[in-house]
Amino acid sequence: MRLLLILFLMFIVACERADPFGVNTNVAESVARVTEFKTFGYDSQSYYIDSLPKSIKPDKPYQYWAYVGHNYPVRKKFVILKEDGDTLLRQGIDSLPASQGFFKRGQFKMRSDFIVVIENDSLKYISTDSGFREFLGTIDNVNEAVLLAETFHYRPDYESGGSDYRMVNGAYELNLVTFDPFPSCIPVIEQDVEKRVTVTRDGFIKAVSREKNNTSTKAE
Repeated sequence: MRLLLILFLMFIVACERADPFGVNTNVAESVARVTEFKTFGYDSQSYYIDSLPKSIKPDKPYQYWAYVGHNYPVRKKFVILKEDGDTLLRQGIDSLPASQGFFKRGQFKMRSDFIVVIENDSLKYISTDSGFREFLGTIDNVNEAVLLAETFHYRPDYESGGSDYRMVNGAYELNLVTFDPFPSCIPVIEQDVEKRVTVTRDGFIKAVSREKNNTSTKAE
């Protein structure tokens, strides 16, 4: 009798959990996993990009790698913002290429960034947006998401302090603005347009204007 009572109670509970169409429904899985917006940390007292590389995790291991801020055309004037691996190999970067890298900035675009990599005892420099995207690979944290977005000309609205982000189903959703790295008399990119930029872990970017167009692209 006790066994029959237990079976009957189990049957009642199962009926209550079934949806009207006969399919079990897990309410928690049907609701998007969304967190609240919060600010992401960067040094507002200096150029904000310089405080982001500290969180970089490359897509694969290297003997040595470094994120270097380079003052072009002074070949030996640079600062290492992040490095990992065998630091004894650092002497190989005493002289950087006499050219500009990615994230050009400063007066006359004299400052730019490089990734220095030593792999299989071979030294190489990553100096393009596409090369930097490949180096990042999987997006592991919000700082990497911001840096990836920067390669597509989206940046934090650091002038008004209004940049923040939230997690949506494992992707980074950021409030950023557009910018033109090479403004001219005929603008190519409309300056300071607010965008809601979504960056997925596998490097896809979707940017939606808060007022108008939708655009999407993927890291090369």
